[in-house]
Parts: sequence; C-alpha cells; structure tokens
Amino acid sequence: MKRLLLASLILLILLFSFCGTKKDERIPVPQTGDIISSDEMARVLEDVYLAEGAVNKKEVDADNPKKYAYHYYDYVIKKHNLTNEVFIDSYVYYSSMPDEMVKILDVVIGSLSQKQGLLLVTDEKKDTLTKVVK
Repeated sequence: MKRLLLASLILLILLFSFCGTKKDERIPVPQTGDIISSDEMARVLEDVYLAEGAVNKKEVDADNPKKYAYHYYDYVIKKHNLTNEVFIDSYVYYSSMPDEMVKILDVVIGSLSQKQGLLLVTDEKKDTLTKVVK
C-alpha cells in the first residue's frame, strides 16, 4: 500500500512538473554524455530519500533542521563521486523519460522497502529479547 502511494505521489509530481510549463520554458534535456546510468541513479535517489528522512527527523528534534539538509545532500553527492551538475542533469534527463523514471523509482522503492523490513525484524527481535530478559 505504501509503495503504491509513494509511486502515485512521484508520478503526480512528474506529471505536474511537465504540464505546468510551456514548452519554451521547460528545462532543456541534457545530452547523455554527463548522465549517470539508471542503476546508479537508483542508488543515488535511494540515498537522497534516506537523507530526506533524516532531515525530516531533524525537524522534530532540532531547532533549525534546514542547516542539516545541505550537509546530508552534499554527503550523498560526494558518496557517489558526482557533482551537483551531473546529478541535476541526470535527474532532468530521466525525468524527461517517465517510463524509465518509473523503473528507477520501482527499484528505489523496492530497496527502501527491503531495508524497512529488515529494521522491523530487528525491532521485533529486540522486543522479544527485552521480554525474555525481564
């Protein structure tokens, strides 16, 4: 259910981003020379979404969470040995091909769901261990 909701939300964002501007005002689609592979894009976006989750967590716990956002996103770009320009060009490139972007996002959602499942299992084991120790 969450997967469907997230995919729908992303598709709506993509739809509005392409429908909201005149053809002359759209950002030009970069050439493929500086574009990362779709597999790498999936890995980068996964880390971007994890960074967004961390920033959202900071909004609850910190006075000024936006100061953390820059550091998280900068870390993701450096982790993948990219420049901001290459990431943005790649994002624009894949966003211009909705079918390809949906495939990338399916990979991201699957990977994040798998990680979430591992966290839930770990939490259940901790709860069980706590009950046994008491």
